[in-house]
Amino acid sequence: MNARSRLCLMCSILMLTLGGCFQRHKTQLQFDTGNMPPERWERVWKECRYEAAKASAHVNIAGYVEEEHYIQCLDLKGVKYKGKIQVAVE
Repeated sequence: MNARSRLCLMCSILMLTLGGCFQRHKTQLQFDTGNMPPERWERVWKECRYEAAKASAHVNIAGYVEEEHYIQCLDLKGVKYKGKIQVAVE
């Protein structure tokens, strides 16, 4: 094994080792459902996910268009969009 191969191996091991040290995050949309009962919220959530996927199936650009349709659908049903939050992933 030459010096270059040894260096690549050491860098790979270091990257794998440090990869577990950093906390990972995912972005989630946050909504204000007001006093909507959980059963109604679940139904509205499913309806709007379906409608957004259907409406943006042919023009979806990295999920952005579908997300906009989803937010608009929920807004029409009385659920207010509050923004995006970062949630830790374990």
